[in-house]
Amino acid sequence: MSAATALPHRRSQAQESARALADERRVAFWLTTFVVVQILCQLLMMSESIGSMRVIFRSAVFLMSAGFLIVVPGREHAHPAKLWMVSALLVVALAVFHPTTNAAMAGIAHFTLYLSIAAPLFWVTRLAVTDKILRRIILILWVFHTASAAVGVLQMHFPGRFQPSVSSTIRGMGEMADAYKMRLADGTTVWRPMGLTDTPGGAAGAGLYAVVFSLGVYIQRRAGWFKVLSAGGFLVGSFCLYIGQVRSLLVMAVICVAALVWVLSRRGELKRCMELAFLVPVMGALSFYWAARVGGEETEKRNNSLVETARLDQTYQKNRGFFLSHTVYDLLPQYPLGAGLARWGMMRGYFGDERNTDSPMIWVEIQFTGWLLDGGIPLILLYSTAVLMTVWMSYRIALSRRTGELPLWAALLFALNIASVAVTFNYPLFIGQGGMEFWFLNCALYMAAVTADRKSRSLSMNAGAAAAGRRTLHQGPTRHIAETPAE
Repeated sequence: MSAATALPHRRSQAQESARALADERRVAFWLTTFVVVQILCQLLMMSESIGSMRVIFRSAVFLMSAGFLIVVPGREHAHPAKLWMVSALLVVALAVFHPTTNAAMAGIAHFTLYLSIAAPLFWVTRLAVTDKILRRIILILWVFHTASAAVGVLQMHFPGRFQPSVSSTIRGMGEMADAYKMRLADGTTVWRPMGLTDTPGGAAGAGLYAVVFSLGVYIQRRAGWFKVLSAGGFLVGSFCLYIGQVRSLLVMAVICVAALVWVLSRRGELKRCMELAFLVPVMGALSFYWAARVGGEETEKRNNSLVETARLDQTYQKNRGFFLSHTVYDLLPQYPLGAGLARWGMMRGYFGDERNTDSPMIWVEIQFTGWLLDGGIPLILLYSTAVLMTVWMSYRIALSRRTGELPLWAALLFALNIASVAVTFNYPLFIGQGGMEFWFLNCALYMAAVTADRKSRSLSMNAGAAAAGRRTLHQGPTRHIAETPAE
């Protein structure tokens, strides 16, 4: 390359680098803003002073997700689950006109909630997410959930201190709210650990994420102090899972760890598998001993009940299987195409009409009941297929031959996805913030893989063009000499 062409070439490269940096900052702004606002809204919910504003802050995250459909710029890169989700949303939209939808406003609000939860599938896929941005998002969530679990630990060690305002819904339950309390080893009766939430037992949810993300950070980072912090996050997260007495979350944590180790073994990451094989049992035993010392006999019995029955299906049937049986044998024959919207959930509470005797409330404890009521068999098939397509995508990325951190983050999210699928048999995950986080994290992972592939192809093309240029430069004078007639 001559000196005359080298300078413009370097200027072009500098301009391209500046544009890439500006694009990365823009993408980081949208995604980080979404995560930080979620965290801030959750923290504001802990304050007693917000009063009636509590509903606004609870709704703000969902409204922001729907709003990002409008304000986030860019061309969408279709996610493999997009067609299935669009079809599922269409079924829910049609259900607004179902004759037993509770009220028009409640039905529209219920559909809007579905749209808000699934919205990351449409706006995150407009953003060129990088490995660096994905790592930042996961680290922010890791820090927050670990801090929430740590506050839950303090709430158990110092009863009455570090205690946020309890949800007005829980307080309004009267004597029934006692189900959210527990007796410690010293005889003190306290709310179950809330962490940085307003819900008794909320620290258990933070504990699950602290456990899973801590394992992800542990296998990614080689710095000693990062490993110590992530091991500490696993310890406090496990403590909250045990003492929070939300056994379904404890089962989810076990499923996550098993799935993560399995994927790492499939990748041939034997060293990392051995590290987890040592860390998880040791920290799990320490945290159980710690929780039993603080929580006493009640905590020990509650957790031991999970293994009292040898077969897992018997344990599930004894505790939550009734709701699945009721859905299949009682509700399915009545509502094969749905029962109308706002027959359950918080949109009914906010906008429903209890005077509508044709649309009484139906109690929902598991996700499949909610899907059946909202759209019948079509919604169950479409939404569950969208979820499974997403799980499969994370698995493919985890086992891919890509270099760097991305496959390991994919292995982590695949493990969390397996647990999310499992929890649909226990809780309506995809009608709340947990479902929105599922779509947000998985779409960020998918776009990080797409961006990495684009960069790889671009580098290959540039390398090929440079090689072709060098060959042309080398061969050009030779052809000129050969074509010049002899004097």
